[in-house]
Amino acid sequence: MNSVNEYVAKNDEREANRFITSFSRLMRRVLDDSKNTFIPLSDEIEMLKVYVQLEHSRFPDQFQYHIECGGVSDPSDIFIPPMMLQPLLENAIGMA
Repeated sequence: MNSVNEYVAKNDEREANRFITSFSRLMRRVLDDSKNTFIPLSDEIEMLKVYVQLEHSRFPDQFQYHIECGGVSDPSDIFIPPMMLQPLLENAIGMA
C-alpha cells in the first residue's frame, strides 16, 4: 500500500493503477491456491512472477531477477504445497 501511496503522491495515476491491478491479481491467486493442498509448480511460478514484479517495482535499483525452472520439462506435472517458494523469495529480496 505504501507503493500505491507513493504513486498517488507523485500524481502517477497510471503506475498506481498498474500496481493495484497486479496486487489484486496476486491476492486473488493466493486465495484461490490456498483452497488446495497441492498446486502445479507452473501455477506457483506464475504467482511468483507477479510477486517479484511488484517487489521489483518497489525497489527497481536494489535487485535484478530472472526466473527459470531448470531441469524440469513440464512444471505443470509437478505438484507442491501452495506458497511453498514465496517465503524463500521474500527473504531473498529482503536481504538484497
